[in-house]
Amino acid sequence: MAAIIMTHYQVGLSVVYSDSTGGTMMGLLTTLIMWFLVASFLMPYLINFGIMEFTGTLLRDVIRPLFTLPGRSAIDLLASWIGNVNVGVVLTREQYNTGFYTGREAVAIATNFSTVSLPFCLVIARMLEVDHMFPVFYLTIVIAGIICAMIIPRIPPISRIPDTFHVENHYTEVVPKNKNKFAWALEQAVKRAEKSGSLKTQLKQGYEVFVDISFVLIPQVMAIGTIALIIAEYTSFFTIISQPMVYVLEFLRIPEAQAAAPATITGFIDMFIPAVLASGIETEITRFFIGALSLVQIIYLTEMATLIIISKMPANFWDLLIIFIQRTIISMPIIAIIAHIIY
Repeated sequence: MAAIIMTHYQVGLSVVYSDSTGGTMMGLLTTLIMWFLVASFLMPYLINFGIMEFTGTLLRDVIRPLFTLPGRSAIDLLASWIGNVNVGVVLTREQYNTGFYTGREAVAIATNFSTVSLPFCLVIARMLEVDHMFPVFYLTIVIAGIICAMIIPRIPPISRIPDTFHVENHYTEVVPKNKNKFAWALEQAVKRAEKSGSLKTQLKQGYEVFVDISFVLIPQVMAIGTIALIIAEYTSFFTIISQPMVYVLEFLRIPEAQAAAPATITGFIDMFIPAVLASGIETEITRFFIGALSLVQIIYLTEMATLIIISKMPANFWDLLIIFIQRTIISMPIIAIIAHIIY
């Protein structure tokens, strides 16, 4: 509240209300509220009418071996790609709260399948002036993201999270031996749709989700985001702790390693910061590398990570920091190899 008042009225500490700190967060909050408003009221139609049961049954034999996750998680990925990363996290949270995902599955899905939407990827590509390479740029993000999603659920900290449900639910994606897969998927979907309730029920559920997220998430996003941006903007903290990344970038033969190093770790704060830091780099291959990396990292405090922390999903700040580091380590050589092939 203090940060919002200072930013809105331009009073108090300038480090809080400047355009690069509190001003940036206020603009982000407006966008977030609109996304959450739309997502909250569309969410019931996505989860209550059988589409997740239908796709879950059909895709289980693909999704489970690849990612150790239920087939219905494919809808989370689709919702994120078409809409917004936060839509995927909210969807995962609701599925966990109603007993469709275990704790391990929920955290794995939220941190690996809640990808950045295609339109936002294009925005970042334009900021870094690599939009003329967008098909390859986006394909690089997809390849690195899929490989991360295959590895990270199988290693700690996610692998150590118990496979227990938040509430009891007897739903299963396993097809009975005497049933055709498509017929069973359709039957499960119809059963789910029959229990969906009236229009009033859907609107009530959407309203409750929106109010819960808005009054819990928005203040924390403003507080955490403003503090993080102050540290990034007014201190040399990230420059200092990113020094080891200089050697990594030099090993990967990425030009202007010294200038690019801070951008490799500031994605934990916000997905915009790496692009802002890298926009002044002259070498196009480095801008390509930083842009793709920032969009694969996806764990950032100003939105997605905070949403996970305040939910009932069994993941804390340190878990998310470790997952962010894992995604960074796995993605960097993949993106570097592709970047060197095309440049």
